[in-house]
Amino acid sequence: MITQINNGGMESIIRVCSTPELEQDIIIPESSFPALRAWFARPGEIITISDHKNRFYRARLAEWDGTNAVAHVFQSLPENHEPRVKITVFQAIPEKERFELILQKLTEIGVSAIVPFVSRKSLTIEERDSSQKKSHKWPEILVKAAKQCRRGIIPGLGESIKWDNLLETVHIFSKAAILSEHNGGVTITEAFKNIESGEICLIVGPEGGFLKNEISEAAQKGVVPVSLGSRILRTETASMVAASLAVYITGGFS
Repeated sequence: MITQINNGGMESIIRVCSTPELEQDIIIPESSFPALRAWFARPGEIITISDHKNRFYRARLAEWDGTNAVAHVFQSLPENHEPRVKITVFQAIPEKERFELILQKLTEIGVSAIVPFVSRKSLTIEERDSSQKKSHKWPEILVKAAKQCRRGIIPGLGESIKWDNLLETVHIFSKAAILSEHNGGVTITEAFKNIESGEICLIVGPEGGFLKNEISEAAQKGVVPVSLGSRILRTETASMVAASLAVYITGGFS
């Protein structure tokens, strides 16, 4: 099960009850106050809001004191501002600052959730934090990246899970793929073709890749091994390339 923290994912959408009019003020209802807090919103900041028809707008937060919120709407955004297909990336925990880079770039690309996991070659969060504690800053990285690229949601950030627990989770997705350096993987286009809605996931391994038996264990759970070609990519590069291709194939860049 993916555990959302920091009001991630859909819970972070700032929704209004009526259809906004450009160059007019609109009241943000109390039900969206948790989303404002998740964004660390302050008066004067520009925010992305959504109406009851899932249309997105840019607005300047004119008033916000914890009990009242008013925004001045100045721009409408495309109806498909967020990808129709929700993509979760399971990322093996890498060394150094690579996971921070992955969080930032996957947010910009448009994924819906990121879940760190521990494979047989990867680090644990405790090992990752032993030299310099960073994991407590991960939610803040997501918020900053989401603001920078004008997203309507903050991607969900899951608690770190073990490999066996990950395999028990993949059945909730309409399609799951795992990046494999071993022979036999299909392309991401083949794995995700004709998917226009729902939720899919990508599983990205650590430096050094997955063991062959890990790929086999995933395949037994219905996960499709996919290949990014003959070149060996760093884990952060593979994560960004695979997510970009998945978003493109499922129409998220249209």
